[in-house]
Amino acid sequence: MNPGTGMTERRAQWRRVHSTAACCFCVLALVAGASALGQDFIGAQRIGGSGNDGAQVMTVDPGGALWIVGTFTDEIDVDPGQGTHILTSAIPSGGGGFILRLNPDGSFAWAGQIDGWPLFFSSIVVATDGSIAVAGTFDRTADFDPGSGVFSMTPPSSNGMNQAFVLRLSSTGDFLWAGQIGGVGGDGVTGLAAAGEGSLIVGG
Repeated sequence: MNPGTGMTERRAQWRRVHSTAACCFCVLALVAGASALGQDFIGAQRIGGSGNDGAQVMTVDPGGALWIVGTFTDEIDVDPGQGTHILTSAIPSGGGGFILRLNPDGSFAWAGQIDGWPLFFSSIVVATDGSIAVAGTFDRTADFDPGSGVFSMTPPSSNGMNQAFVLRLSSTGDFLWAGQIGGVGGDGVTGLAAAGEGSLIVGG
């Protein structure tokens, strides 16, 4: 994973955590190396579990923290360091979503999970007030509070059509609000942008 002249050996771990590992290895290295015009290898982190894991969207906040949002099945350890932070799916034989915040040095800061399946995350943005907005689709009842609380939403259609959602978290990961957009057909968010005074522009 080292784009420079050095080499970082991760081949033995590749097959077991290929999905999330591929995303997190590449993004952490490139984001960290951006200050050097992408020329210098800074580091790479590994995240994974016993099932299929994948990072779908990510962003860097003004403080330099990296936010990664994705899905997992069964369980996943989202601490890339020597410690562990296990998220376990609340859905038997299913999965869920994870929201992970890493410190600027790549160490674990915070993580939460979205209990619902299937889920797809299409966008993440840091609002002007420092809060985090995440958007995507779901087609069954899901709990969108990544903490100890519960905030469930259910699509209006029972025929498995996707419903769009927007989730808002504080800069430390606390649940602020969530809402769904759409009707009885298939709906999704394809774009999310920060506007003035903490507001959002949502397209789909």
